[in-house]
Amino acid sequence: MGIALNISGISQTKLALQLGVNQSSISQELKRNTGKIGYRVKQAKNKAIIKRKNSISCPVMTAATIEDITSKIKKN
Repeated sequence: MGIALNISGISQTKLALQLGVNQSSISQELKRNTGKIGYRVKQAKNKAIIKRKNSISCPVMTAATIEDITSKIKKN
């Protein structure tokens, strides 16, 4: 929806308001994924998937981990 609004001539500021994001987010997205023929949806999606796969995930705090931390804190 958002990029279609941009193609139709709506400004980045109005587009950002429509989507509820900062205008700089729209600007960065368009800069990253726009080529000579316009906005590249497939490229944007592929880059997002790769970025998500390569992101660092937070470790899960299991009950055993919490217990270990708690016992170490009590020792001090």
